[in-house]
Amino acid sequence: MRYTRRDFLSAAVAAAGVGGSVGCSRPSAPSNRLSGAPGVELGVDDVALPDYSHDLEKYLVRIANEARDRRKQVIGAISTRQQIADRQKAVVDTVWKMLGGPFEKNPLNARVTGVVERPGYRIEKVAFESRPRLYVTANLYLPAAAGRHPAILGPLGHSVNGKAWPSYQKLFSNLARKGYVVLAYDPFGQGERIEYPGTRPGESAIGPGGTIEHEHAGRRLILLGANFGLFRAWDGIRGIDYLLTRAEVDQERIGCCGQSGGGTLTQFLAALDSRIKVAVVSEGNTENVAHANVEPPGSADDAEQNIVPALAHGIDRADLLYAFAPKPLLVTVTLHDAGHTYSPEYVASSLDFVQEYTRVCSLLGADNRVSLQVTTEQHGYVYEMRRATYAWFNRWFEMKDADDGETSQAVEPDETLFVTPTGFVTTSFGGETALSLTRQMAAAVQTPASLGADEVRTRILAVLGIEAPRGERPAGRVLATIRKPGYRAQQFEFTSDREIRTPGWLLTPDNAGPSTPTVLYIGEAPAWSSVAEDAFAERLCARGGCRVAVIDVRGRGDCAIAYPRRGRF
Repeated sequence: MRYTRRDFLSAAVAAAGVGGSVGCSRPSAPSNRLSGAPGVELGVDDVALPDYSHDLEKYLVRIANEARDRRKQVIGAISTRQQIADRQKAVVDTVWKMLGGPFEKNPLNARVTGVVERPGYRIEKVAFESRPRLYVTANLYLPAAAGRHPAILGPLGHSVNGKAWPSYQKLFSNLARKGYVVLAYDPFGQGERIEYPGTRPGESAIGPGGTIEHEHAGRRLILLGANFGLFRAWDGIRGIDYLLTRAEVDQERIGCCGQSGGGTLTQFLAALDSRIKVAVVSEGNTENVAHANVEPPGSADDAEQNIVPALAHGIDRADLLYAFAPKPLLVTVTLHDAGHTYSPEYVASSLDFVQEYTRVCSLLGADNRVSLQVTTEQHGYVYEMRRATYAWFNRWFEMKDADDGETSQAVEPDETLFVTPTGFVTTSFGGETALSLTRQMAAAVQTPASLGADEVRTRILAVLGIEAPRGERPAGRVLATIRKPGYRAQQFEFTSDREIRTPGWLLTPDNAGPSTPTVLYIGEAPAWSSVAEDAFAERLCARGGCRVAVIDVRGRGDCAIAYPRRGRF
């Protein structure tokens, strides 16, 4: 037989009701009031302790909803061309400020290290400097036909081998056959631009996957008031600069297309570089951080896909595309990504993006400039999404002789597309990295020679967005008091921030007086483990003579965050 906690609780209540006697044939009806064990006083009538696991979730949902409502009110009030232009300018200026840029443009110092000839096109292996001695490795796909051609910038998703990812190769080679110049370049931490080289090309020494190095770079940059999206977007902007140096490129026909993280970067570039005339965002993060029905962690993503602190400025991801209107925009999504790659609200959020873009275009008298197309396949620049991309560029760049089909082509080995001899920029060319560039930015920060403690405290509170404490006592309650040899332990909770309840324990020596010192202890382990017998807090109280308070801050211990209730992950 299974003996459940409910059975145990019922039996315990029944036993309490009869005073613990044995042999009674019919115990009295159980009471909902529990009796404490010897030395235990219960301060609550509940048969279970409070569940704090959703407090942080509720807090995040509230502030996200408030941010969404504020932004929607601003967007909904826009009704004229001038208001749209004002909003677009404000978005671009604010995004640049939040990213921490732009940088000064330096000579590209481009060089071609090799050429791969293929039927109908060729691939040049190119390296250029997006910043002094910051080498970007790229493949330039060039049509065999002479003349000037529309050019496509190809920011990549989070492929480990960067520009050599098979579906990307298929996209770029077929675009070249149709008459497009394509620049596909490796992002930081991917392909040949791994900054912590592993034992073989494409491998990072700090972990697998296409985003691990992005997180390392992103965390450091936040300390400087910058975002890793700045480094990523600047590479793309300088990539367009390089395209415009080529005689094969029609400077009035510049497009941009990316998938996954490359799709999100396409949104950034569409907002920040007005030279882009047509864009395709394929399975990017077309989802506001403060979207409808948000359930944490929501649409938060890796370092370069989040704009910190955008919501405080009334800006969200949709504004990146708002700034692009009314230029032709294709958004593609896979229904498989909802609750898998992105949040469960991914498809609904993408619809929201497109509807907002449609409204802007309509106000500007430019209807039919946006399209949303879907598939049910897995996440990737799959065949049908590539065909949608060809058709979109063909339509808007008036490539009347090009079709939306594909010609079969063997995928090139990674080594065939290498720009460097080793497959690693850092070992072949040296130069700068995200870390070295961040060090330069840090060295340029001017720190006052001396700051008083009050000024430091004020600045930290301002950065965190916390009002200075006013000294009032927070609302709280004692859940239980337990008498122990030499001290008493009180289990308590208090409300620290509307939805956020902070639980903890207060251990007080029996001989405590006005001069007894009090210690607030915050550890990595749950608060209850610190007040267990012979644990840290008990030793400090019983042997050290201190009053000790141990709490669980949000996200730790009893406040550990519950798993989302929807979505595959």
